[in-house]
Amino acid sequence: MVYKYVYSPNQTMTGYYETFRMSVFDVANFQKDSMPEDPKFKEFGNVTTCM
Repeated sequence: MVYKYVYSPNQTMTGYYETFRMSVFDVANFQKDSMPEDPKFKEFGNVTTCM
């Protein structure tokens, strides 16, 4: 929604995929101080990546 109303010249999703992309983060790359105490959440199972 932000893209459509802020970045898009014609309030469509045209150009979104060329400009913005989702990235994947491997939670093993967390620094020790930033790592969750328990990486296993009942709601999500064992989380290994974030998008």
